[in-house]
Amino acid sequence: MNISANVLRTYIACPEENTSLRHLLDDVGIEVKKVDGDVFSVELLANRGDHYCYAGIARELSGRLGGEICLPAYTALEVGESGPKISVETDLCLVYSATYLEASESQDFSPEILAPLLAADIHSLGGPIDATNLSNMEFGQPTHVFDADRVVGTICIRCSHEGEQAWPLFAEDKIVLPTGTMVIADEEKILAIAGVIGCEESKTTENTRRIILESACFEPVHVRKTSRAISTHTTSVARFERGSDPSFPLVGAGRVVHLLEQHGWKRVGATTLHSSWSDSHRKIEIRADQANAFLGTDITRDEIVMRLQRYGFQCERDVESIYVGVPPHRIWDVETVADLYEDLAKSIGYNNTPIMLPLIGCGAQPTREEVIRATVEDILLGLGFYEVITDGFYGSNLLSLLQLPEGHPLCSHVSTKNALDRGYSLLKNNALLHAIAAVSKNIKRHIFDLKIYEWTRYFILDPEAENGLCREQLVLWGAVCGQERPGLWTQDPHKSDVFFLKGLLEEIANELRLPLSLAETDTAHPLHSSLHPFRQRQIMLRGQVVGILGEIHPEIARRFKIKKQRACYFEIETAALYQQQAPLQYTIPHAIQPLTRTVSFALPQGLSAKRIQDSIAKFCTSVQIYDLFPFVQEDEQWASVTFSLCFENPEGTLSAESVNTSLQEMISAVMQEYQSFGVYQR
Repeated sequence: MNISANVLRTYIACPEENTSLRHLLDDVGIEVKKVDGDVFSVELLANRGDHYCYAGIARELSGRLGGEICLPAYTALEVGESGPKISVETDLCLVYSATYLEASESQDFSPEILAPLLAADIHSLGGPIDATNLSNMEFGQPTHVFDADRVVGTICIRCSHEGEQAWPLFAEDKIVLPTGTMVIADEEKILAIAGVIGCEESKTTENTRRIILESACFEPVHVRKTSRAISTHTTSVARFERGSDPSFPLVGAGRVVHLLEQHGWKRVGATTLHSSWSDSHRKIEIRADQANAFLGTDITRDEIVMRLQRYGFQCERDVESIYVGVPPHRIWDVETVADLYEDLAKSIGYNNTPIMLPLIGCGAQPTREEVIRATVEDILLGLGFYEVITDGFYGSNLLSLLQLPEGHPLCSHVSTKNALDRGYSLLKNNALLHAIAAVSKNIKRHIFDLKIYEWTRYFILDPEAENGLCREQLVLWGAVCGQERPGLWTQDPHKSDVFFLKGLLEEIANELRLPLSLAETDTAHPLHSSLHPFRQRQIMLRGQVVGILGEIHPEIARRFKIKKQRACYFEIETAALYQQQAPLQYTIPHAIQPLTRTVSFALPQGLSAKRIQDSIAKFCTSVQIYDLFPFVQEDEQWASVTFSLCFENPEGTLSAESVNTSLQEMISAVMQEYQSFGVYQR
């Protein structure tokens, strides 16, 4: 919003020097983004609709400076039945007034009167429209004028019917309004979309000599939703959607009447008024001792009353408390005593309040969950991970990159209505999408060696959930790609791949003493189709699936423009990390160490090494896969698998010869069982 410093000085005595005035505005919470001569471009608070005018800004300065506010002159309107006939059929309209005016000779406004509009880059559009724009800029009360000769019958404030059309100002053609949109209509057409914009079929022109002036107060949330639904934002929306002053429609209309009556217009009849709003006289109790404890100040009860009265609050005192009445222009944002503390702090000045740490009693030991989380983060940070924060939403355009079939579990979402951005239309039901997007964004910026993680939650559609809509899934996820240890003098041959994630998982399992393990991924897992079919595993804990890890599917990586990189992903349920830890156990090692042997077999594609491992286990104490090396033989994919065999020898009676004999028996048994598959010893 652009304001003129010179015009502002006519409302309240404030610094004459623009630099001092800018610092003052910044200090009271009205941030000045730019200064061009005497025009200030200010950034206003989203919850303070009363700031969107000169009177509101002057009132905010008065809270700091004191002094009287000088408002422009306005005419006190007479309310009666001789004005335009109106009918209000919706509770969304809190106040509505209508006044007839006619002109024998319309005169243009002088540049001095139009100064607020010129500073705001609002061009003169003729007397009636200029007067309504001035009332909006000066008092923060939006008003609008209709050509009275184009209005048929009674003016009705109602909600639109299904399929009903309106022709907004400046639009090329009519648009279909969402059903239930509040409109101002006559007996034939829609005159305006309430609180948002007028319509072409009722607008005034240079030949208009009879007008109906409307001034109203509408329910702010409805105005905001309507504005988003029809993609139209006006200065009226800026005021109404933040909550306008329900006591000001007649004042704002009176300012328009005052301006027009000085420029060739006159009222005809009385002003028609409908009001369903009644002041609730909200009162908030505030105590001086509690206010001083909150602000760290030492101000008296009299000073509290004086400072709050500057903002328009009404104060009544008893022995200990002050009961503060909230004025109509603040009913939308002042609800608790903390809101009053904020006004007191701005009145005193944040820079004038003492800088001190709050007093605390006794500290608390971290919870078990906090300790576990810190332990996991130490592991992640030690391996070079960086924490990231992603949104709780994404758009259908991002989801479409997964190319999920119809009926896939990840196609079910909690969707948002009237999302401000299409990228926030779906409440996320997985963390993988944001992980891949984060990897893609980093690669575009030539960051190829990447390790990121996040503690987050996603939302799974579930009508049987406690809230009747969805259940939240808390997870820890991470994504990696590139070198495992970047930045070395020599090229690091180790990659951050699925084996790196497997090692990470083992380190977390060892540190937390949890029996985590990996198992083949069930095709029903929601992320199965999004990961490489042969490079993924489910994370298991005591027989339950608690997560997944794997390489991003090459086709999905290509759609995200991830080239020459094999990005990998893992996620694990946070609740799994908090489960009961296994007790610490120590077994005294035998004085005589076990005997070990290794043996390698070549396995064709499709034959699981686990089957060979189970056959070997019959001949030794334990067996592990020691190494796996893929190779091509006769244009087919094979794997050379090396097994490590352990033969316990606690009594020292087991000889090397007997072990070798058992080894040969094992090899013969394996070859006899699997030679038909093509297995051979290497």
